[in-house]
Amino acid sequence: MPDTTDNQEAYPQPSSQKVGCGFPLAKIMVLFSITTGAAIGTIIDVFKTHDIKLARQLYNYLNPGDIALGDRAYECLF
Repeated sequence: MPDTTDNQEAYPQPSSQKVGCGFPLAKIMVLFSITTGAAIGTIIDVFKTHDIKLARQLYNYLNPGDIALGDRAYECLF
């Protein structure tokens, strides 16, 4: 994303990057339909956010009877 002051404040660079060298980073998680391939929901947060926290925010896009498929990292969610 562009290296603007607003983006730096909302999505700070990792501490491993030198100040002034690099770009703001965001983590994006998308819920896709396995039937159509359409994106059903998208969550964007700071890069340091854990995947589990993002996945829980995608619950709002699920309906009763929906089936969610994930790897073993998500076994504690369902």
